[in-house]
Amino acid sequence: GAALLRHATAHARSRGQRAVLDVAQDAVAPIALYELAGWERIESLMLHFDDQSLLLWVYVSPDTDDA
Repeated sequence: GAALLRHATAHARSRGQRAVLDVAQDAVAPIALYELAGWERIESLMLHFDDQSLLLWVYVSPDTDDA
């Protein structure tokens, strides 16, 4: 997982951008990984499907190599 985050961050940066991802708000382990890697939580999002809703957090990759 950490290697994939590093790759996504580096790829986005090579294009002058930052990577963005979303994750279920109850996904404790992935959230811990993203935050440890320096990703920043920027938004809460709710997706609606027929009779269900999914609460998400939106993260953006670090803007430097410091993380």
